[in-house]
Amino acid sequence: ILGALGRLKKPNLKRKIRHRAVSVVHALGGRLPNLVEVLDLAVDARNFFVHGSKTKFVSDDALHSNMHFLTEALEFVFALSDLHEANWPIANLTRNGTIQSHPFGSFLAGYDGELTELKKGLPSNHHLNQSTAPAPT
Repeated sequence: ILGALGRLKKPNLKRKIRHRAVSVVHALGGRLPNLVEVLDLAVDARNFFVHGSKTKFVSDDALHSNMHFLTEALEFVFALSDLHEANWPIANLTRNGTIQSHPFGSFLAGYDGELTELKKGLPSNHHLNQSTAPAPT
């Protein structure tokens, strides 16, 4: 109880990750629909493995088959948000195309297909919105 009280008014893991995602989502425009929700599902998956919390996936197989994508989404956002803070022009990733030889390009090229597969693993009553992150501050 004391630990929970100490965490009041502090950002939780989802909020911390969303904060990092804001600059990436806005720099890349609409190229990565549902990225914030994908990251939320990645945190849910992490919580499942660490704490045994419920997930939004239909089955354990659906969760496990999407783990690679969820992990890559987290890596992508954390790496690009660091580069963005260092004033690296991350918007160029979508302008110049890719030969998929770099993890960033590979993630971008496969995103739509992976997102489609992820949606198949969610219950029929859970729909990903076409949302974006809040505007950067």
